[in-house]
Amino acid sequence: MFPAGPPGIALMLLRFSVASAFCIYADAHWSPQSTLGFVFILIIPSLLLALGLLTPYCSVICGILETSIVLSRHGIFDIPLFLSILNSAALAMLGPGAYSLDARIF
Repeated sequence: MFPAGPPGIALMLLRFSVASAFCIYADAHWSPQSTLGFVFILIIPSLLLALGLLTPYCSVICGILETSIVLSRHGIFDIPLFLSILNSAALAMLGPGAYSLDARIF
């Protein structure tokens, strides 16, 4: 259920990639009105995703928020952002891997 070895390491790298790309794009395109909003929108999903806790849910949240960034840009198409959305979708379908908190809990 939770692949180990090279596939587990690849999933861990994919989790870090999605979390860091989400932080970069969300920080560049959003300016929440409060620090608490910034924590809930940016820090918590990316931190949980990097740790591998509730990975499918956090990757879906990151993908939805990145899609909202694409839709708010009014026709400006950003290839790396689109690839990050695809990575979020792939991670949501693949799961966290053996090197995650999900594997330890479940």
